[in-house]
Amino acid sequence: MQQFNSQNERIKRKYHEWLKEGDGLSMSTIDQNIRSLGLWESYTNLEDFGNLNTEKIKAFKRMLQAKINHITKQPLSLTTQHHHLLHLSDFYKWLSMQPGYKSKIILTNVAYFGLDRKQTRVALNQPTRRIPTPEIIKKVIYSITPVNEIDRRDRALMALAFLSGMRIDALVSLPIGCVNMDDMLILQDPELGVRTKFSKRIPTTIFDFDEDSVEILRGWVRFLREEKLFTDADPLFPSTKIEQEGPDSYSFTANGLERKFWKNAGPARNIFKKRFKEAGMEYFGPHSFRHATANTALHLCETPIEFKAVSQNLGHENIATTMFDYAKLSEDEVAKRVKQITHKEPHDPEEIVRKVLKDLGITSENKG
Repeated sequence: MQQFNSQNERIKRKYHEWLKEGDGLSMSTIDQNIRSLGLWESYTNLEDFGNLNTEKIKAFKRMLQAKINHITKQPLSLTTQHHHLLHLSDFYKWLSMQPGYKSKIILTNVAYFGLDRKQTRVALNQPTRRIPTPEIIKKVIYSITPVNEIDRRDRALMALAFLSGMRIDALVSLPIGCVNMDDMLILQDPELGVRTKFSKRIPTTIFDFDEDSVEILRGWVRFLREEKLFTDADPLFPSTKIEQEGPDSYSFTANGLERKFWKNAGPARNIFKKRFKEAGMEYFGPHSFRHATANTALHLCETPIEFKAVSQNLGHENIATTMFDYAKLSEDEVAKRVKQITHKEPHDPEEIVRKVLKDLGITSENKG
């Protein structure tokens, strides 16, 4: 069995560089692409990327259908298969333009990297995401008794995740200087080290959903500045200090906090798991808090301008992203809303459209 293909490795490095510098993708997205390439190489026994034909692609798709997920012990979902094939399609489209491969790669063959239309619709049909209610989130936050500074940090972390809707990677890389509790403002600034999606600068106003959670956050910032003497450049959520229990011990224990940022979001995700378990509650991950924040805020909106404000506060360029990805209703709420609609008096839909356009400042002169 072939163990290494130097030509494949060279072109993979070139593709990796292009994904990062040319296409501007994040490392996590690049890693997903590279994993799909690895799966393809494993199936073809590291055969040269230039040796592509439709029979090989069809056999690979059959292999994906039969492959078992080693974690779930179930066959790969159509969504997973779709993404593997999409990554490979993108790679071979790029490869077809590279010197030495232009005459080898036939684009009509690359089109075989895809599911059929019915399977694609199923793969792209996102299931309804389960998100925690504000009551669930507050119960977990309030269940944390602040015995030490680790408890206080964990409580503040979960409170800000709910009050801001920030992504977890941005939260763990946020310096104190980016937080202004007097004005309830946060500046997610990549130039200051905040790891935002696509390195986007995002001004964020803290949602005042819950006064107690706001006070938890205020108290945490005061504690860091006044007692820990942290500066603007220090982390808002410092990492846990792990120390050896004794000079001859092989055991280590958490002993307070150290003035360092977490290297990644892994430890913060573990905090969420730990605190939900301690509260005896079903686990919801950090990103579900972002959905809960968006959902809570959107249910308070009454005008198009307010919807747009919430969307921008979450860092979305397009309000459609907020509405379609974060404002999905549960099946129970859909039924409830539809029943309410059927008991309303009929009205002129065009009048509603005119009102929306007026609220958005769009007139007949500039709407085109």
